[in-house]
Amino acid sequence: MESFPLLKHNQVALLRADKNTGIVLDDQLSFALNDSQKVFSVFDSLNDAIFFADDFLSFNQKVEVVIYSDNEEVLFHSNQ
Repeated sequence: MESFPLLKHNQVALLRADKNTGIVLDDQLSFALNDSQKVFSVFDSLNDAIFFADDFLSFNQKVEVVIYSDNEEVLFHSNQ
């Protein structure tokens, strides 16, 4: 799986996972099985990431998202 990205201050990283299994998904919503798959999406602010997550989850009921700070602290989790 892709390593946690190097983030600037106030940037956040969004990770997607299958809601039923917890398996991490890549940016194409396939199971992340190798290091070449992109699993993190970087946003310049928490608000931008939450806006994206809310919109994304409204179309993807089988997915959950977790948003991490630059310290890898969980800032937001949703599985609507």
